[in-house]
Amino acid sequence: MDPRRPSRTSCAHHGCLCGWSSTPPYAQLIGGKLIAALMTSAEVVEAHEKKYSGRESLITGKVKRARLVLITTTSALGRSSLYNRLAILGGPRFTRIGTTKGFGHFHFSGPTFDLLRSYLTQGGHPYVSGHRFGMGPNWRLRVTRAALEDVGYEGDILLKHGVPREVYAVPLAENWRQVLLGEHQRVRTRVLPTKEIADYCLKRWIIPRSHRDRDFKRVSRGPIHHWLLNGGPPASW
Repeated sequence: MDPRRPSRTSCAHHGCLCGWSSTPPYAQLIGGKLIAALMTSAEVVEAHEKKYSGRESLITGKVKRARLVLITTTSALGRSSLYNRLAILGGPRFTRIGTTKGFGHFHFSGPTFDLLRSYLTQGGHPYVSGHRFGMGPNWRLRVTRAALEDVGYEGDILLKHGVPREVYAVPLAENWRQVLLGEHQRVRTRVLPTKEIADYCLKRWIIPRSHRDRDFKRVSRGPIHHWLLNGGPPASW
């Protein structure tokens, strides 16, 4: 399985995931649900705290205990069949909390972005190298808007692609709201170990799908290697 890289955690209390996907044949078996669900596991919560506890925040300058109590994520484009109704019995549940307004930079290709950045480089704009964590939100968005507006275009109009993304929240603690508001110090964690999550996903989605749809049997290493090097599987997949 090949999940997309998760975006970096913005604070000690909550995290953010981008869309998750799987390579064939796991995509056909809804392997993405398993990957997303595993991000709510007890092992992930423990690993997060171990990595970030005791570190100084780049934003506030304070040393905090990194307690992961809420994960947020958005669909790739439009409605998410991956996060929709994704709930683990006795564990976390993905809850839809709204949609974005369709604002971003994905519709600007890589070469176009490189040209916009090159333009700002010529003028010595500070955004050119301002891509490190703590230097402001979404570097590509800032660079694109700055370059567009500098040449006379309405940045906000061109950056609005109009494709909404669903926003989901995944509480990992019973008192997540109170912890984020600073009202509670003790976290009442509500997570499951990876084995329980994996077993549930296998029984709930993956095994039933494997019985209904046998196309995954046709996938072998050769085609996967070819697809990875040539833009992905065919539309018929």
